[in-house]
Amino acid sequence: MEITEHSSRIEQQYNDELQKTLTELRDQYEAQMRANREDVDRLYETKVCWKLEIQNQEINRFPCSLQIADLKNQMQRSSGASAHALEESRRFKLELDSVGGKISSLEASNAAHMVSSDLNLEFPSFILPVV
Repeated sequence: MEITEHSSRIEQQYNDELQKTLTELRDQYEAQMRANREDVDRLYETKVCWKLEIQNQEINRFPCSLQIADLKNQMQRSSGASAHALEESRRFKLELDSVGGKISSLEASNAAHMVSSDLNLEFPSFILPVV
């Protein structure tokens, strides 16, 4: 019974940690999506700015070029953050698999212990079974 309680406690702690991690990943993903949305908005504004400059015959690419370079830098940072989030997700999956294996091992050990305890109850050590 004690192993089961310990196993349940470990499982609950693991589930709590997993939920916390998933919440953090979701927050990172949402932040990444907001950043991507802002990047797309800036890119759209840059293109509109550039087209308006051409239409007005005031070709001044310098500000638009700066905006494009800024957007490229932001996209590279976003890509790095996405790669980090994916790596962290893989690491948590491996950890989850590891804890699942430990839980299975504990459950098997508990089952073997329970069978052993049942055998000890059936045949006290001072009475030999008749074969």
